[in-house]
Amino acid sequence: MKYEEYSNIISKAVTMMTHQQQVATATACSISLFPFYLKWSAKEQWGDAAAIIEAHDILSSWLAGNQPDMVRIATLINRVEKATPDTSEFNCGYLCSFSLNACCACLDSLNVLQFAKPEEVLDSLLMRYETVSFIVEGELNSEIDINQEYLAQVQL
Repeated sequence: MKYEEYSNIISKAVTMMTHQQQVATATACSISLFPFYLKWSAKEQWGDAAAIIEAHDILSSWLAGNQPDMVRIATLINRVEKATPDTSEFNCGYLCSFSLNACCACLDSLNVLQFAKPEEVLDSLLMRYETVSFIVEGELNSEIDINQEYLAQVQL
């Protein structure tokens, strides 16, 4: 499936979701991208993983029926923004980009909770798609490179 086709299908589906479904979807994207942030943060010795974990806790708590503390959310948004890597400042390739996606998905989730913005859910889903796509493409390219090396050896 091409990116544009995926985006169109998902856009339609997101607008039909309830607010709770939108928060749950954006949160799931954020949580699924978080391991990249942890790995990158450990490698670079930079970041604030605790802020993202706290955001996930607030989102999960709201999904379980508890009222969120909007002042706490505003503070977390600020912390996550400060912990978001600027890809031009770090030389860590895709891992840095995936970490940026993790932070953006977390911020999107908090914004969906506060403001019920379906476009933020779409952004989270597209970041998740982009990350998975890069990983799959990298794996496929690795296999192609290995096969080309093998073919070069066989032709000798």
